[in-house]
Amino acid sequence: MSDFNKFGISQEDSVQLGIFRFIAGLITPPIEIVDIAHKPYTEIYTFKDDGVYADINITFNGKGKISQISNNTKTGISELGIRIKEILSPLKGKQFSSKKEEVSPQKLKEISFLFYDFFISLKNILSKKGIESTLTRIEDYCFTISFSSQSNGTCVFRMYFNSKQEITKAAAVNENDNKVLCSIIRNAMQAIKDKGSEPQEKSSSSNNLIQDIPASPYSKMEDVEFVEDDEPPFSF
Repeated sequence: MSDFNKFGISQEDSVQLGIFRFIAGLITPPIEIVDIAHKPYTEIYTFKDDGVYADINITFNGKGKISQISNNTKTGISELGIRIKEILSPLKGKQFSSKKEEVSPQKLKEISFLFYDFFISLKNILSKKGIESTLTRIEDYCFTISFSSQSNGTCVFRMYFNSKQEITKAAAVNENDNKVLCSIIRNAMQAIKDKGSEPQEKSSSSNNLIQDIPASPYSKMEDVEFVEDDEPPFSF
């Protein structure tokens, strides 16, 4: 199910790709996706389980927000269709941006090389786990990173910093929507934080994340706070 290309999904279409990755994380064998029809504001997924098929409509609005999940099986509503609709229920209300939003990491250097180094280190660590990291926004005293995983969906973190160019808070925007991925991201950030508070000799820790981080002065992150953000999430 990981081969989205065979279903005619472009990597540049964040809505279709986001829906596919989210569904792929919900569906487990013996259920499989066998076809996807792309209609205006609707994706029609065909599922198969032991020779039985079910068609499910995934409807979204112009902003990429899922508004409805409905059974569209031509032979009528089946037990499989009802079961799959229930499995896909967490998809309703999710938003997948219809516009790719990305900021060059080089922009972080204009604020602090430490921030750039932090982002690149985090990106390298998570890429080994199949997680894509994208810098989506830079604001006064805050920059935002979006993370996406084929198996665990997406999550967003806001990184707050002060006038001394010190990161003070890493806030998960949608913690309740994706606790698994947010936990993985937080562990990676914690590893970078721990590395920065250690002497620059090779760590004896068994934490593989720490060993993946290049030696670099992360001491400014010693007091960083990991919390859930109570502000509305950005679209991504």
